[in-house]
Amino acid sequence: RYCCLRLLRGMASGQGGYHTSGDKYSAKGTNGEDDDDEEEAARAAAEATRRAFDDRPRPCSTGYEFRKGHKTQFPDCSVLPDEGQEAAAYRVASERRSAGVEHFKEGTVWSAQQAVDAWGQGLLALERLKNLRKYKPLEAVSAEPDAQDDGGGVSSPSAALPPAEGPSEEEVDALNVTLRLNIAQALLKLREFESCITHCEKALELDPTSIKGLWRKAKAVWETRNPGLAREALIRLLEVDEGNAAAVAMLREIDAEEARKRVKRTGVAGARATAFGRRAAALAGGRGEGQGDGDEGGRGDSGG
Repeated sequence: RYCCLRLLRGMASGQGGYHTSGDKYSAKGTNGEDDDDEEEAARAAAEATRRAFDDRPRPCSTGYEFRKGHKTQFPDCSVLPDEGQEAAAYRVASERRSAGVEHFKEGTVWSAQQAVDAWGQGLLALERLKNLRKYKPLEAVSAEPDAQDDGGGVSSPSAALPPAEGPSEEEVDALNVTLRLNIAQALLKLREFESCITHCEKALELDPTSIKGLWRKAKAVWETRNPGLAREALIRLLEVDEGNAAAVAMLREIDAEEARKRVKRTGVAGARATAFGRRAAALAGGRGEGQGDGDEGGRGDSGG
């Protein structure tokens, strides 16, 4: 009787033990479902974060390093309809040259970096073109060993060679020089003088009388404070472009710097000009100082 009265009172007040336990069980079941949903959402968010981390752009580990700390990827040289592989490589090199010019026109450090990458891809495309021409004769001979009999029972390998396609060697070399001089100009802006000198020297191997190549090499070498090599490049420049005012001015700057160092080191001022200075003055005698060309490579595209 006592228990029945207690149960009735609990039911009347909503605090009965049986109903209270049932409500707690229902609440626990509901909260458990919510916890499962939250755990599932957390797992989905973690998975999305992991995928985003895996898909993030990473520094390229393959390619060629045209500027410090960055490797330039090889360009896509896909062949268009009615186009050979050599023509495709030359087309890509020309397109990357134009893209680099547009980047360099912005005049910022970032744009100079983008220009170096674009022009570097142009050089890589030209390298592909050279490799195609280098190995194509071997492929043609191995594919058609008996293309033509010279009458003595011996086949002639030259008959198996396909006709030449794409640009001429002169066009390839000219574009190579242009791309390297453009890269040198951008590297001067980025103050990567050693790399700039390397590209200038490679351009001068193809065109020894390039005024822009000699001038940019002289600027880069002098920035490394190597007066001997700087004078040598400037003398060669004056032999090609007699009386170039910028070259004469830099030679005077080099002589003045060396004189200051000599005075600081020995305490004796040099009264006479160096042999290089006298030679430069003789070469510059035909033109006035104000008629020079200045920075022959101040613009990004040395090839126009």
